[in-house]
Amino acid sequence: MRTASILVFSQLLYFQATAQHDQSFRINSLNDDSSTLYRSVYRYPQFTEGHILLNDRKMAAGLLNYNRFSGQILFINSKGDTLELANPKTIEYITIVNDTFRYFDRSFLKLVSHNDAVNLFKKETIEYTGKEKKGAYGGYSKTTGASAIDKVPDANDLKKIGVDENDLYVSSAHYYLRSADGFFLPAVKRSFKKLFPEKEKLLNQYLSEKKVNFNDENDLLRLLDYLNG
Repeated sequence: MRTASILVFSQLLYFQATAQHDQSFRINSLNDDSSTLYRSVYRYPQFTEGHILLNDRKMAAGLLNYNRFSGQILFINSKGDTLELANPKTIEYITIVNDTFRYFDRSFLKLVSHNDAVNLFKKETIEYTGKEKKGAYGGYSKTTGASAIDKVPDANDLKKIGVDENDLYVSSAHYYLRSADGFFLPAVKRSFKKLFPEKEKLLNQYLSEKKVNFNDENDLLRLLDYLNG
C-alpha cells in the first residue's frame, strides 16, 4: 500500500539515533526545518541499494530505507513511489549497507550483535503523544492527547498561517534476543535464563557483581558476550 500518510508524519519528526532510553522531544511549527526533520526519520540519509532474501530463498534488490516512525522498511518503485514491503512475514532477512533486519511483531528489528547462537536485536520507534499551544505569557501547555489526534499537520502549512505550537513525540529503543532456532524474546533477565539454562549460575554471579540496565545496549552486549563466551 502507499505510505503517503507516513511521509506526512515524517516531515515533522526529529530523532537521535544514539538514543537508548525513552526520550521526549518537541517540534515547533514556526522554528523547525521540516526538510531536516523529514530526513531524520529515516535510518539512512537516502534510500540505498539493499537486498531481500525471501523464505523460499529467492532474492530481490531495490532502493530501501528504514522508517523509525512506522517500524517498516520502505522501498522506491520504478514510478518513484515510496511504498511499504508487501507480505513481510515471507521475508527471511533484509540487508541495507552493513545492517541486517528481521521481521518480528509487525516491525523490522536490526541485528546488533554477531554471534553464532543468541543475538541482540533493536527496534527503534517514534510515537506522537500530543500537542502544545503557546499561551498568553509565552509558555506552552498541552492541549490534546495522542488518542485525540488522527492527523498531524505539515509544519510548513502551520508557518504560513502563523500557528505557534509544538508537536510532542517520544523516541524509544526496544531490545530483543533471538535464539539460534529463530525465536525472539524481550531482552530481560528471564529471557537470558531461558536461552542460557546451562549458564544460570554464571548469569546470577555476573548480575550480582555488575549493575545491568536491560534498557542499555552496551550493558546488554557485554552480558551477551560474557554468556556466549
